[in-house]
Amino acid sequence: MSKDFFYTTNTLLEDSPENVTFSWLRFSSDKQYHDWVVKLRKRIRNNWDKHGSPPVVGSHSVASIVRDFNGLSRKRTDDMVAVDDLTHERDCVISRGSVGNACNNFFPTMFKTKDADLDVSLYDLFYDRRKLEGMKRTFRRNFKRDSFFVYCQYALGADTKKTKRIVPAKSGKEWIKRFVKQRPSDYKHYDFWFQEKMENRKAGPQGKLTISKKEIEGLRKAGLVKARHIRTIDIPDGGGFLAFKTIPDTQRFWIRWFDTRTRIFPHGYKSFNTGLIIRATNFPPLIAKHLYQRFTEHIKDQDRIVIYDPSSGWGGRMLGALAAGADRNIHYVGTDPNPDCFIPELGISRYEYLGDFYNDNVRQSNYTTYELFQSGSEVIQKERRFHKYKGKIDLVFTSPPYFNAEGYSDDKNQSSVKFPEYDAWRDGFLRQTLATAVKYLKSGGYLLWNIADIQQGSKMLPLEYDTREILGSLKMNYVTKLKFVLAHSPGGGRVGKVTRKPTHKNFVEIGGGIRKYEPIFVYQKP
Repeated sequence: MSKDFFYTTNTLLEDSPENVTFSWLRFSSDKQYHDWVVKLRKRIRNNWDKHGSPPVVGSHSVASIVRDFNGLSRKRTDDMVAVDDLTHERDCVISRGSVGNACNNFFPTMFKTKDADLDVSLYDLFYDRRKLEGMKRTFRRNFKRDSFFVYCQYALGADTKKTKRIVPAKSGKEWIKRFVKQRPSDYKHYDFWFQEKMENRKAGPQGKLTISKKEIEGLRKAGLVKARHIRTIDIPDGGGFLAFKTIPDTQRFWIRWFDTRTRIFPHGYKSFNTGLIIRATNFPPLIAKHLYQRFTEHIKDQDRIVIYDPSSGWGGRMLGALAAGADRNIHYVGTDPNPDCFIPELGISRYEYLGDFYNDNVRQSNYTTYELFQSGSEVIQKERRFHKYKGKIDLVFTSPPYFNAEGYSDDKNQSSVKFPEYDAWRDGFLRQTLATAVKYLKSGGYLLWNIADIQQGSKMLPLEYDTREILGSLKMNYVTKLKFVLAHSPGGGRVGKVTRKPTHKNFVEIGGGIRKYEPIFVYQKP
């Protein structure tokens, strides 16, 4: 049986002894909790190394990957342009859905990309012993205290649209009494815990019932609150937690109830996606498809449309080209030096493997062809095989490395490893890459460049300005700037307390909400 070089969702973690119930974890002792985290890390390492299964949610099966790719092929992209309500200009490009995300399954090492600020990847978190204590703190917040609200609900004084009360009660004390003595038989497997009430935080739905420490102690003496409920009450205080006996009698708590049979996974995968680290993300294939179609529409009937991607990355733009080629003859040319994106057993790149899988499984009237190079875009012009494209490229489109914002690998050919100082990177990588792209582009051809400034300490590195300065020096004609609207993320709509303006540099307002964007600069060769 042939080996697949992509991952699918499996039950390795769900079926393991480490997939404990939320109830067990909530009421576990410090030692039990510590031992669980250690074993969980070991289990995840084993699954990742031996089975190629990173701790993320991917497409469930080969069939679902095929459905996703077919959906991308059929998906229209003419509704992906939106108006920025701040400028009233129709220059925002926004993704409509997650179709094409199965591309990630073909690039499992994407999750080994390091967050530059932390100098650590998702992969590193499970291998580096120095990360154990930090992971324990994060898992305590995300799992044991259910910060994502996936295991528990609040005790309420009345039903709401999203949540249901188990028993009628007007106070937390009354709710506990009725829950213990009168709850319906359907809820016999349920239990509760106490979460400190935070005065300045709006958490959860309206109508949450509260109970004081003094009332909890009274219920304990009456036998309605058990030792496990008391033992695991804690309040975060600086770097640690206050024990229940040190908490003032007036401290109030919310009551959260849960099904004792619910296990941590698969719900817990969300904790690996958010809260641990800023993970690498793929370029949305649907956005790529839209841009390919939009900027080749005028040459749609050409015998062959050559598209060059100087930084093929994690395959998102290539997948967009595969889908965009359904109604036009696209030839995708890509290059990337990352050795993790090549499959030694097959002697081909993961891009070619992705393309072959797509063409074998997706029904469309026309199929994109492709040629890939394992070379840095700053030296690709030295590849004799690449020379045939000189003056033949119709469209250049990429999202290059943002200097050292992400550590794709430690390979010496990675641009930020090769050029560790920004000025050297700008001149040795960015300028050379753009010069080659312009030189190989046809007269009248378009160049689309997705890049954004990055912050290092108190300094902002001017990637946007330098890109435009270089393209101007290469005599390219500026056409426009598109605003690639990013997916919703924690802090994405955050505004300053005094200025009431977004705290990040590039932002738009769409439908009353503030969203971050990255520029896509559009140029045309004279």
